[in-house]
Amino acid sequence: MGTTARGRRFALALSPRPFPARLEQVSLSAVPTRTARKTDDERIDGEAARSGRGRLAERHAARLADDFFRPIDRGSVLASSIGIGTYLGECDADDDARYATVVERALASGINLVDTAINYRCQRSERAVGAALRAALASGAVARDEIIVCTKGGYIPLDGEAPATRDEYSAYVDHEYVQTGLLTADEIVGGGHAIAPAFLSNQIDRSRANL
Repeated sequence: MGTTARGRRFALALSPRPFPARLEQVSLSAVPTRTARKTDDERIDGEAARSGRGRLAERHAARLADDFFRPIDRGSVLASSIGIGTYLGECDADDDARYATVVERALASGINLVDTAINYRCQRSERAVGAALRAALASGAVARDEIIVCTKGGYIPLDGEAPATRDEYSAYVDHEYVQTGLLTADEIVGGGHAIAPAFLSNQIDRSRANL
């Protein structure tokens, strides 16, 4: 069966290549293990926008399939047809570094759709994505208006590491969310889910700080 030019470009985009030196590993010190409060100046400002659409596609046109980027949001934003997720892995520094490095590499390679959630790996996946975003933006590999970041809430997240026992988990939830007034016991469903407005507002703030 013959190989089309489109197929060759798609295969090239997926084929393993050596890491550029600047992408060998994101520094572990760049990935916090706890949510750190950030001032407005420290947070990454901006969002995926029409202003980044043409720039993103043009930069990667020579080596990606013509339809690798797909229009979404009524055509105002382009999303890569392959995204990168951050769900699985251990809640440890080694996987933090792996995720941060791979997400930065993905962004530099043309993947602009990053999926994460506050409960993934005890909030560490969001923090690794934040470190990768800062590294990619600082290097000039991408601009903020070219990147789509998806995160989610509703599952009560651990923080940094998993409790050793169910009793320790219950004590953590009580201390972190019930005693602080973010949740009542009746608002917790199935031992670990909640969509109460105060809780969701808190989770948005935490996700923004992580990212």
